[in-house]
Parts: sequence; structure tokens; C-alpha cells
Amino acid sequence: MDTAQALTNVRAAADRLDEALAAVTTAQQDLQREALVALLAAEGDHERQRAVVRVLYWDVPALPVKTLEAAIGTARQVRELAAPGPLLGSCEGCGAEILATSRTQAAQGADRCGPCETERRRLERQRQEEQWRREAEAPPGPDEPDGDGFLPWDDFLDELRRGW
Repeated sequence: MDTAQALTNVRAAADRLDEALAAVTTAQQDLQREALVALLAAEGDHERQRAVVRVLYWDVPALPVKTLEAAIGTARQVRELAAPGPLLGSCEGCGAEILATSRTQAAQGADRCGPCETERRRLERQRQEEQWRREAEAPPGPDEPDGDGFLPWDDFLDELRRGW
């Protein structure tokens, strides 16, 4: 067997392995979903169902959220059942307790509660808009373009002389 044929065989084997691994992942997700559906259906009590989803969402990060969504119904239903998660700390703006609203937020943390973060962003946008307005209204300085993107004529000629 020549080298080219060997490489072709290795690539084909790698492709088959990738397909098999994808099938195993799909089967694992299907099994998890079916187990969750059975577990949650057996729990007729809504509060018990909420407790199970809450533990699975917050304490079992290896379980994909998409699997929970498939078992529960929608992402919104999972969020409602999981409820706010662990305490992240106190808001720098108002001092209120901040509870995680997602696994991502729990991992990254948060410095402000939702209303304070919204207000911080609004103020930042307002400051940025004011700065842009001041810059737009200010006349160009001696080393700045004259407003049309070009240096004043004398400066342009000086630049050409220096470059030649």
C-alpha cells in the first residue's frame, strides 16, 4: 500500500470515528431527555418538579440546558422552574442582593442588579453622546482635517514637501 492510499484510509477511518462520536452524543442527549421526561412526569407535584429542575439546572452543569428545554418544553419554562440561582453578591449601585439568572451569569458574576445596570448603561450612552456632540461642534484644531477629511491646503503642501 502506498502512502497516498494509507492517508486516504486514515481520513476515512477518522470520518467514521467522528460520525460514531456524533451518534453517541445524540444518543446520550436523547437518553437524558427521555429520563428527564419520565422523572418529571412521575413527579405530579409542581413544587417537586421545580425543585428537580432547579437542582439539575444550577448543580449539574454537565447537563446541557438544551436537554432540559427538550424535556420541559421551552427555554422560558426552564427559566421559570429553575428560578433565580445562587447569590452573586450585593449591587454596587443600590446594595440589593444579586441572584444569578443564568449559568453564564453565575460563572461570570455581576456587580450590579438589573435596574442599576440599565441605568449605568443609559448614563454611559448619554455621556458618550454628549462627547460626540462636543467634538462635532468644536472647530478643527491646527493639526486636524478641516472638516471634509483633508488637511488645510498649506499643511497639505508642507506634508508633500517633507515627503519628497
